[in-house]
Amino acid sequence: MKTKLPSFDGKFYPKDTIELESKLKKLFNETPHKYTNTTRAVIVPHSGYIYSGHVCANTYQYFNKNLDNIFIFAPAHYIDFKGIALSSSDSFSTPLGKIFINKEINTVIEKIFNLKIFDAAFEKEHALEVQLPFIQTLLPNAKIIPIVYNNCLPEKLQEIIQTFWLNKEYGTCGFVISSDLSHFYPRNEAEKIDEYTARMIESKNTKNFHPAQACGSKGIIALTEFAKEHKFSLIRVQLTNSAERTKDDASVIGYGGWFLAEE
Repeated sequence: MKTKLPSFDGKFYPKDTIELESKLKKLFNETPHKYTNTTRAVIVPHSGYIYSGHVCANTYQYFNKNLDNIFIFAPAHYIDFKGIALSSSDSFSTPLGKIFINKEINTVIEKIFNLKIFDAAFEKEHALEVQLPFIQTLLPNAKIIPIVYNNCLPEKLQEIIQTFWLNKEYGTCGFVISSDLSHFYPRNEAEKIDEYTARMIESKNTKNFHPAQACGSKGIIALTEFAKEHKFSLIRVQLTNSAERTKDDASVIGYGGWFLAEE
């Protein structure tokens, strides 16, 4: 059994198991519950838990608790390649233990979408890793299909969503679109950009979506186009930025959380 070890424990989230469990419990306990919906797809940020963990918890709380598999679409930050990468690992580990990959689905999408195993893309990728403890906490029995992408067409990601949203042969699948929003603008400017981005997402009008608006733009476009095709809605849970925690308005990172509502 091949296990991908964590790279960002002690950096983006606590390394100690008890401390991490306590942090996650606190984050979930402090989330306001504004909606009665449950969802199979979310857009969530991927910064350190002290900055954006509350947005993740606030959004993840709407996840359907009966999901069998979770696809995680994460943009590459540390390695340059073209396309969509899959992992050869059997599991990923965090301080909460192992979370297993659905190897059957991994093999299926490798073949039907002509994807490649490229472990280097997963070696150090916080956009994917920070999502795992949230999934382990809410869906301890779910398996994951981790995907890291770079320089790919959003249509390819949309095809994956479309295929496994409808096909229940492998169980019910959910989707995590990992993305922060604008980067390193002054707070007042960032808030305008991020509000514009939020309205594009919510109106499902991402045709002119620019990568500078969100590092996970391809994943966001894939989900919004899928939602448009099925007449689903994207519901804003929270829109904020790092200045809320750092009190530094000079250079901020934007964070937003949305869930997909079936109509």
